[in-house]
Amino acid sequence: LRDRSQYGGERLYGAYSWAIVSLVLGGLMDYFGTRVMNFGALLMAVAMVIAMAVQGPPPAPRQSTGVGRPEAGGSLLDLLKHYFSSVRVVAFFFYAITLAIGMVLVESLLFLFFRELNASNFVCGLSVVVTVVFEIP
Repeated sequence: LRDRSQYGGERLYGAYSWAIVSLVLGGLMDYFGTRVMNFGALLMAVAMVIAMAVQGPPPAPRQSTGVGRPEAGGSLLDLLKHYFSSVRVVAFFFYAITLAIGMVLVESLLFLFFRELNASNFVCGLSVVVTVVFEIP
């Protein structure tokens, strides 16, 4: 991200696009079947490569005072030591991983429940839209 002050906007548009694509993909899966996911994955991979080519290389890292950051080019072990040296960072990772596990369980089980109710793929996509509405910053 070239301008870190734009992070909120980037996250907002990511949430919007996630909701829109989930809703559209659900409808397409109802109409064409699950094989549309294969085509969609290929299409999104090509779009991502084009977007990266248009965007260009990432900006050079800003000069830092070196406080609070591991050395560039250090080993993975050095990076992990740096991360686990702070209780706040460990607590954050614990929270994020626990939240992700819970979200995956709910989403997966919700889709299975919808299958039992013979719900369409569009309804599954709509459930993702509801999830995204509560994620919008």
